[in-house]
Amino acid sequence: DRDDLMVPCRLRFMTAAGTAANGVEFQILSLDDPAPHSSSVPTARLGHIQVDPELRAAWQRHRLLGTLTRPRFPVAALHFGRDSRATTYRCDAATTVRFLAGGVYRVDARAAGELAHQMIEVADSGRGEVTVQLRPGVWLTGQVRGGAENRPVGAAMVVALRDGRIVVSGETDAGGRFRLGPTPDKLLRLEVRHQAFEPLVVENVRPGTDAVHVLTPLPEHPVRGVVRRRPARTPVAGAEVRLLGEQGVVVKTRTDASGSFELRSFLIEPTVEVVAVGFLDYQEALNANGSPRTFDLIPAQPEERQRVGLTALVIGTVLDAASHPVKNCPVHVQPVTPWTPSGIEGRRILRGGLLPFQQMVVTGPDGAFRVEWPRSEALRLIAVQGAVTEEQGKLVDVVVGKRHQLVLHPGQ
Repeated sequence: DRDDLMVPCRLRFMTAAGTAANGVEFQILSLDDPAPHSSSVPTARLGHIQVDPELRAAWQRHRLLGTLTRPRFPVAALHFGRDSRATTYRCDAATTVRFLAGGVYRVDARAAGELAHQMIEVADSGRGEVTVQLRPGVWLTGQVRGGAENRPVGAAMVVALRDGRIVVSGETDAGGRFRLGPTPDKLLRLEVRHQAFEPLVVENVRPGTDAVHVLTPLPEHPVRGVVRRRPARTPVAGAEVRLLGEQGVVVKTRTDASGSFELRSFLIEPTVEVVAVGFLDYQEALNANGSPRTFDLIPAQPEERQRVGLTALVIGTVLDAASHPVKNCPVHVQPVTPWTPSGIEGRRILRGGLLPFQQMVVTGPDGAFRVEWPRSEALRLIAVQGAVTEEQGKLVDVVVGKRHQLVLHPGQ
């Protein structure tokens, strides 16, 4: 187990009643660990004392060995050099922890409503035993409210800190309430965050005292628009319009008989998502001006897109020299005059804005294929089997709104 590179110490956890504590969850921190603020990411350290360079190098050489042999370690075997502060260990009553070196460390533990924040001294010789005394904790409770009507705020993140370190954290329920703990009976700094409100910081909060914390809403911005169908530009009634933020749907509504909608949210540059039966889903990232826009939806089915004159369909079959169907044969589609798809100037349409087109399809078991194309122009279709040249293939003058039938032969 490479004990020659580590200092083992046995930790025994005791309840306030003097019995062995079961179901203990604990973390171990060295004294110079940077305080993990709520917005920071914990980083690993190798201990607070000066470690002999030769020992450090030996440890680094044997890290892989330690990883591979870990199943033989006790469940709480501690490997400094990893992000040990971000790891919670679990044990019943007692366990052995292996340290990189002796020194003074802090143990944060909790079990069945009791907790401990205790400094321990690990002897350089190891093989010692330290008792970690758990004491009854206190629960941090309260309610978060906000808005013009002072309504409960659900899904708000509540973080309690002491000396720059996170003690407990959690989210409010649908009624805006939270119950976090157990925590030490010490004054805490409380941070409350929700995407629709200004962050709130409350100093010197005493656990065990129920309080209401009021959030200030962020300014609202309107988003107005009209949802239409292509190519007729007629309104789509009953379409669901959603405003998306970093955490998903913020607010949603449905279009009226004229296809119009209006939404208000705290988002400065939201993403609009439009979902309607029979149409492709649509997404667009809006600019900050909130100006009214039209959102034009494309029919979901290729046959409908062809019927209304948005695309052309080429229906074909690939046959070999004996007129047998050729399955799993790639068919390449090349416009005689190359072109590049383009969007709408000044808009960021993420999905559902471009008409579908295929530059390659594969034949099915019956040798059949279907190509959809959004422009009236000459196309070259090539059934690829073996080496081909640009001159091979069949030219087809496609017209949007039309269906075209043809037969291809590999290498034609």
